[in-house]
Amino acid sequence: MKAAIIALIVLTVILTAVILNSYFVSRSIHTLLDKLKNAPSDVGSYEIYEGIHDEFTKKLRFISLTVSHDDLTNIESELNEILGAIEAKDEETLIIAKSRLIGSLSHLRRLSGINADSIF
Repeated sequence: MKAAIIALIVLTVILTAVILNSYFVSRSIHTLLDKLKNAPSDVGSYEIYEGIHDEFTKKLRFISLTVSHDDLTNIESELNEILGAIEAKDEETLIIAKSRLIGSLSHLRRLSGINADSIF
């Protein structure tokens, strides 16, 4: 009986941790997505994208606990590509990289939630 109670407590703690982690990761990604979607797609917006990059970097340690390293590496490289496109004053590359980054963050948000995609 004692083992069953301990197992139930451990199960409850793990489920609570998974749900909280999913909530906070999804919320962090949602915040980044909102800022990215509202950011202008012109070469004069370096500070805005640098702020998005800095915010992602601050949240990276927490997000990386449960998210695939490959997904995070892709997002990091797309953010760097955006910053490089702004420095090169290449608006076309900026628009393309921004679109890919929005797609990558949306995919990451979908995977970080508790749903069939994240389980299977």
